[in-house]
Amino acid sequence: MDINYIECFLNAARTLNFSKAARQSYISQSMVSRYIDKLEKELGARLFTRTSKEVRLTDEGRVFLPYANEISESMKKARFAVEQLKGGYTGRIKIAYDAGAGGFAAKCIAAFSKQYPGIAVEMTELHGGADSDEYDCMLLLRDMLPDSMDYMITHSDRLMIASPGRIKDRRRLTDMKDERFILLSEAENPILYMEIMDIFRSARITPEIVSCPDSVSAVMIAVSAGLGITLLPSGVIRPYSAENIEAAELSDIDTTLQYAAAWHKNSANRAAGLFVDIVKQYAEGGEYGY
Repeated sequence: MDINYIECFLNAARTLNFSKAARQSYISQSMVSRYIDKLEKELGARLFTRTSKEVRLTDEGRVFLPYANEISESMKKARFAVEQLKGGYTGRIKIAYDAGAGGFAAKCIAAFSKQYPGIAVEMTELHGGADSDEYDCMLLLRDMLPDSMDYMITHSDRLMIASPGRIKDRRRLTDMKDERFILLSEAENPILYMEIMDIFRSARITPEIVSCPDSVSAVMIAVSAGLGITLLPSGVIRPYSAENIEAAELSDIDTTLQYAAAWHKNSANRAAGLFVDIVKQYAEGGEYGY
């Protein structure tokens, strides 16, 4: 059953005038008559009684009318759904992030969900390595990027000292050679662990590492309990600053970290491209890799 026949029938039923129905359907009056005739033949029933003075729905036409409306509405919904899917406005996107990129990820996801509420977002915090094929977009340290993905630098952060109680705003790492350190485990974030150890080596310090918990929250609980101090990105420390933990910059060494977004260049998921566009709006800019 041709949807054009249905639309012509509905216009004719609403106006009870084939001439007006033709204008609403953007076709000729003779075409309206032809469509109605074909529809009646398919149904095996007369839908209208027509005289030189008026057009009326038959009993069969009145019975068919609500079904015709339902068919028309279903077709409109189907067309809209297909157009939305083609445009990437519905569907699902899987995003992975590491602890240091969590704040930036939250900002991008909030903007994305507001603009595209029909797209479901799955979020995964990375722990150790990750298979890039599992995710549409990854937000993480620049040095953790999979080689197979395109990327752009999104923002930078810096490592800071987190310690219980009040501390100076800036401290020298070389003055803390006798401190006890609690570091996030290498298995949890190997690149971050490597960056921290490189900093110690550049300062010619062999740290006393008393614990390597496998989560940021465990590290901060240990610091809050007075078991030692830690080095973590400021974005990771910030949520804990309201507790008895304060952070300080290092004045004698550069601890800048670069974070990036990575995505699959030829992804079939249109929603992924829309999310990357949002990321680009919030990114600080800088290096791209294609």
